[in-house]
Amino acid sequence: MGKRKKTLSKDKIDFIKNNYNRFSSKELAEHLNVNASTIVKYLSQVLSKHELEERRIENTKKSLKKRTETYRFTSKDLDIISKYSGLVYGNELHKILSELGLRKMGRSKFEILLNETNFVSKKRNEDYRLFIDGNSNNFDLDNLILISKDVYNWLYHNDMLNLQGDPLLAAIKLAEYKTSFNKKRRDFNMQSRDIYGVPLEPREPKVIAMTWDNEPIYEGEYVYETPYGEYVKEEDLSRWINDTLGRPRELWREDSWQNL
Repeated sequence: MGKRKKTLSKDKIDFIKNNYNRFSSKELAEHLNVNASTIVKYLSQVLSKHELEERRIENTKKSLKKRTETYRFTSKDLDIISKYSGLVYGNELHKILSELGLRKMGRSKFEILLNETNFVSKKRNEDYRLFIDGNSNNFDLDNLILISKDVYNWLYHNDMLNLQGDPLLAAIKLAEYKTSFNKKRRDFNMQSRDIYGVPLEPREPKVIAMTWDNEPIYEGEYVYETPYGEYVKEEDLSRWINDTLGRPRELWREDSWQNL
């Protein structure tokens, strides 16, 4: 095989422009008989960072699909990895598989194994994991628990992250109840708000404002906008209804029906 060229002719450049989305840099280089580094350098000059990243992702998907067709995994591999799915990160699971005496596998094969079993390595900004007995070196399944970001934040703000064992499990259950209640409260539908013929709409104010009785509303606080364009906190709804039952409906603002 002759020495590969480092320069690109006009015909080769045209071929790359028409096919860079279909083939990897290595495949293009082999077809055109040039160095792969030459292809990479050219594409980095003519494509944006976003286009390069999209191309890298697509090539990775194609590569995984190809290798998945040739690799075969034992049921023991799949059983073990499914038990730890979502509880430990990829590098830790690799270590666990080795400690359990499973056959060694390269990084590429390991990634395919994760992909085939729908393993999701949880990111810290999406989900959090806690060690029930406080020992981060213990990967026993009974010691690990995965919690949502809302639950983690509730535990943090209530100084409960330092608990261990059964007290921590109880605190997590309480946090799950509290955060679930808050979500349900925010998602009340229109029908459930139709109290005494006065429909109310939940809204989240974007700026600081005052309630109907001159109480401050802080940015990010959940309140309701009434048909009169006033803001009411949930704990004051009954008081507001009793205070306004006598108001004529013609005073209602049309735009107050919108969830602003």
